[in-house]
Amino acid sequence: MLVRPATVGDLRAVAEIQQKIHPCTAQSVESRERAFLTVNERSRARYVVAEFDGRVAGYASAMLDHTTSEPGAAVLSVGVHPRHRRRGAGTALLADAEAHLRSVGAVTVRVWRPDEQGSAVFAERHGYRRRRSRRFSVTDPRQAPPAAAAPDGMCLVDLDEAGRDAVYTFDRVAPLDEPGDRPAGVTAAYTSSDATNTPMFVVNDRLGYQPAATEHPEVRQA
Repeated sequence: MLVRPATVGDLRAVAEIQQKIHPCTAQSVESRERAFLTVNERSRARYVVAEFDGRVAGYASAMLDHTTSEPGAAVLSVGVHPRHRRRGAGTALLADAEAHLRSVGAVTVRVWRPDEQGSAVFAERHGYRRRRSRRFSVTDPRQAPPAAAAPDGMCLVDLDEAGRDAVYTFDRVAPLDEPGDRPAGVTAAYTSSDATNTPMFVVNDRLGYQPAATEHPEVRQA
C-alpha cells in the first residue's frame, strides 16, 4: 500500500469511491477539480490517496475550518472503497490527515461519517465521539410538485439579477439560526439538515423530498 499526495488525475477515482460509499455527499469530477484547485489558502488543506497495486483505493482530506470563529477547528474526511477495507488503508489515511492537522495548529477535529456500523466502530476506535446528526432527503426533480406562487409583495429573480453582495449576505445570515454544533439528466437531488431541524423537514416534505440517509459528526481533540 502507498499513501501519497493526491493529484488532479486522482479525482475521478475519488469521486467514484465517494459515490459508492456515500452517494448523498457525492460530487462530480468537475466539482471536485474546482474545489481542489481553488481551496482557500487559510485552510492549509492536504489531500492524499491510498493505492493498492497502482489503483486508488481510498482518500483523505484535512483542513482548518476557516468558516468558523472556533479557534483551531478542523475538518477531516476519509473514505475507502468497500473491497479494499480491513487492509489498513483507512488507518493509514487517518494517521496522515491527523498528523497534518496537528502540524498546522488544529485543536478540535470533526469528521462526518455515514450511518453504518463499520464507520461508527472505526471512528470510536480512533477516539472520535459522536455529536449531533444530519439527515439527508432526496427527490426526483422530474417528479417534483409544481412550485408554489410567490407571496404578495415578493418576486423571484435570478441570482445574477439579485447581485453578488445580496447573495453573499443572504448566504451568510440565513444559516445563523440553524441547529448544529456550530437540469436535464438529473434523477436525484439531495438536501441535508440537522436531525432536529423539524421546520426544514416540513418544507422538504412539501417539496417532495423523502428521507434518504443519516450522517453523524464525530469529534476528538487533535
